[in-house]
Amino acid sequence: MRKTTSLTQTVAFARRWHSTSVRLLLLHAAIFSLSVMVLLGLIGWAVTGNMERQTDAIMNWQLVYFDSVADSDLSTVIRMRLERERMHTN
Repeated sequence: MRKTTSLTQTVAFARRWHSTSVRLLLLHAAIFSLSVMVLLGLIGWAVTGNMERQTDAIMNWQLVYFDSVADSDLSTVIRMRLERERMHTN
């Protein structure tokens, strides 16, 4: 019984596959899926690049700022900056 059901399903799929509309539908679905994956990849790449540039700019600014502070005052300046940052968090 199972073999005839499986064979019937295989024959039904083979008949449907010969239909042009089914072929076009599957081709359209494949192209659409590929397009969505490429689009999501490009968006992820762009967002990651932007975040890296912003992080690099902030890190460079902090390096310049902390380099301009005298070594004896560095621990005090860092502590004050951390306290100020803590006040701005929600």
